[in-house]
Amino acid sequence: MHLEKWYCDVADGDRVEIHYLAALRLVGTVISYQGKLLPGHRAVAAFRIGASALPTWDSTCVRWPTQLGQLQYLLEGDAPAQQVLWRSGEEQLAWHPIAPNSAVIGPGIGAAARGYVEVIRMNFGPWKLGLKTLLWGRFCGAKRSLVWIVWIGVHPKRLALLDGQRHDLQFANEQEVLGDGFQLQLQAPTVVADERMDQGALNRIPVPK
Repeated sequence: MHLEKWYCDVADGDRVEIHYLAALRLVGTVISYQGKLLPGHRAVAAFRIGASALPTWDSTCVRWPTQLGQLQYLLEGDAPAQQVLWRSGEEQLAWHPIAPNSAVIGPGIGAAARGYVEVIRMNFGPWKLGLKTLLWGRFCGAKRSLVWIVWIGVHPKRLALLDGQRHDLQFANEQEVLGDGFQLQLQAPTVVADERMDQGALNRIPVPK
């Protein structure tokens, strides 16, 4: 099997959109997935047999296809390096935060909008990771960016990318992220989604709940 899963978000003032695209290849069959979370806790998801268009990117822009038109994430400098989070023989999980802090243009998007794009590629069943808890987050500031990951389980891991460069991560929760040379404090959170993984944007995934 091979899974390629894309994630992007757009913060436009108080308005937040989150989009997903994925392709799962199983023995000659491709299952495509599209999902999005919109303001007002509105979730949309669709699966289909066969390939669908995935994002493309070059040195200047990530182009994300949507039903309303293309979202364009304008890259500022070189994209961060891909990070291999897990490897065993020929099996690996690679995480690539291509646009950690980017201006975004597209249908209905304001001039001050900022966003984030990443892609995960893996060629094994995710249950092998033995995850019990996953913490992930990203910060897009006026000039700085921070992305962090914490795995709790069989193969614990923690790392952070500050302005695209890997740094040691010491601590992360819903109020604070602390690491080698940085501290991020989070205040006045707004809930975008609060639901089980088999509901909302993933409520039509064709596997047992």
